[in-house]
Amino acid sequence: MRGPRLLLWITALLPALLVLAFDTLSRREIFIARAGPPIGGYIGGAALSLALWGLGLEAARHPRLAVRVAALVLLGLTAAFGIGGQLLFHTTAHEYFNRDAVIFSINLLPIILDYLLQNPVANGVVVGGAATLAVSYAIFRHRRAGPRRRFANVAAVLGLAACLFTAFGPFRVPAQKHGLPPDVLFWHAAGGLGLYAIGVIPKPKTLPPGQHVAPPQSVRPVSKDAPSIVLIFGESVRRDEVCAFKSADCDKSPRLDAAAPERIGFARSFAVASCTEVSSAILWSGLPITASTEAIQAAPLLWDYARSRGYRTAYLTSQNLAFQDQGLFLRTSQIDEKREARDRMKHADLDIGSPDEQSAAEALAFLAKDGPGFVVLHFSNTHLPYRQVPGMTPNQGQGDGADARRARYLNSLVFQDATIGDFLDQLRKTERGKKAIVIYSADHGEAWGEHDSFTHTFDLYAEQINVPLWVDAPEGTLSDTQRAELSVAAAARPVFTPDVSATVLDLLGALDDPGCAEPAKKLAGASVLRPAPVQRDMEISNCPPFRGCFPEAWGLVRWPLKHHFIGRELQSVCSNLETDPAETSPVSPAACADLRASILARYPPRPDRSYPPAPTGASPPAPTGATPAVPSAMVSATPSASASAVPSGSAETVPAGTR
Repeated sequence: MRGPRLLLWITALLPALLVLAFDTLSRREIFIARAGPPIGGYIGGAALSLALWGLGLEAARHPRLAVRVAALVLLGLTAAFGIGGQLLFHTTAHEYFNRDAVIFSINLLPIILDYLLQNPVANGVVVGGAATLAVSYAIFRHRRAGPRRRFANVAAVLGLAACLFTAFGPFRVPAQKHGLPPDVLFWHAAGGLGLYAIGVIPKPKTLPPGQHVAPPQSVRPVSKDAPSIVLIFGESVRRDEVCAFKSADCDKSPRLDAAAPERIGFARSFAVASCTEVSSAILWSGLPITASTEAIQAAPLLWDYARSRGYRTAYLTSQNLAFQDQGLFLRTSQIDEKREARDRMKHADLDIGSPDEQSAAEALAFLAKDGPGFVVLHFSNTHLPYRQVPGMTPNQGQGDGADARRARYLNSLVFQDATIGDFLDQLRKTERGKKAIVIYSADHGEAWGEHDSFTHTFDLYAEQINVPLWVDAPEGTLSDTQRAELSVAAAARPVFTPDVSATVLDLLGALDDPGCAEPAKKLAGASVLRPAPVQRDMEISNCPPFRGCFPEAWGLVRWPLKHHFIGRELQSVCSNLETDPAETSPVSPAACADLRASILARYPPRPDRSYPPAPTGASPPAPTGATPAVPSAMVSATPSASASAVPSGSAETVPAGTR
């Protein structure tokens, strides 16, 4: 290989050329549509990729061993994470990681490590194999071509400069839109970590420390014999993997069916986000997903309303509240008894937390005390990597990929069913427990590739936000009118996380308490014990003002239409949830033009392949077809007093992602 200089340059640039060819082919739709990465920025990134590999391989021929080793380390890191790591990330998120993703993931490092350890051999082969190939190629090339003597120092210095410029250069827009090759995105992300370490880049936004203002004590508190209220909040439970109500068509919740055969289950229940801390904050506060940081920080939470009404309060959770600062968010709420995973286990897992059955036992002990109680029993064991309990693992997946993880997930639901069934059996054996009202919902669902993503947080498709909801209210705990409204709502009414909050407050008597009237005006939901509100807009989002996000995902539901922006794909989807609840057959984007216009009032513009820019001087396309009919279950001549959906034109502004 001591031959023509052209051959040397070809072999020096070959790795970069292969990376660029693969990248442009795999992302060709985005480039062709001109809806994503800016072409000029990508060309600059391609030049940097060529410089990184070309100068790095030339530096690996330097006469001095120390320089050669440094060049091999740079090439190995570029291949390991700029190629191997990016491929692994792309299989899950369907996009490459960039600086935004890395900075957002700082607080998620234990979860990321845990995910990688689910398939350590395969992941190690991809990352280590890429590094081994790159280093071996560089060594082979050096041995064949011999050391570089002319301009050796220049190549080494220029290679280092290219690396530093790639890490710290001003690529904000191209990097934000994934408009750089994967290896360049990696080094730019690595530079972001360095800038974060020295304080140039701020800490990722998490839930704010709580400064919750409780309503005044009620002048007419709840009676001493009032039923206790129990809210069970599941983790990563999708609606179609459990039985919301007892039915001959569903056998997925046998222990629950036996313990609560008369529960009322909902057919159309949704979370407003596909991540735990966002859904939790909305459930605890009842505010819209568009609430500002200041509003969510000061809002009274469910426990504050309960205490003002005279209930004893408890939050008993298996969650590790260190995650996303959830513990700090709850710190000023009036919770009489609060226990989380770290109170039971010194080094509680950040994902699975502590055993759910321990939380359930503590809830039973709390409810056995005198006086009506309000308790939130928050589970965690059904989160990835999904707790496996001996004797509760009927599902066995093949291999160690998605099939095996799905089997583990189903097994964790089997154990949760047993835990809830045991809890209800024990609860109903006590005098106070016989008339306790129990509500169950979940923070989000779990995806298994239905729309090219797995687990959750990557988008707001049905499998990630369709959650179960049921109410078990013993005879005599609800009025005939309330029970009738509940049954009607369960059959056809779309119910979202803030509606669950409003329903809990209704059961506590807070919605009719004058002392709670002012904060109740800010609620986004409506109690399912009252007539349905007139058709409304319910916004959904993984990117609220009070917490950063990656990837971006937001939308709006105006039943039965749903507009949903998927940031990882730079496109929107319009669905009719009544005719297509699984969102497998999108309708024309024009049908959601009005919804998109409403959502754009809150979010900054993003490239969107579903709505290409109109030609200069042209008007945007008008919506096609008539407005869908409003289901009768969604219309009432007298809207509920608790319904207070925030209009789309609110002055609040939602920042996108971590910006």
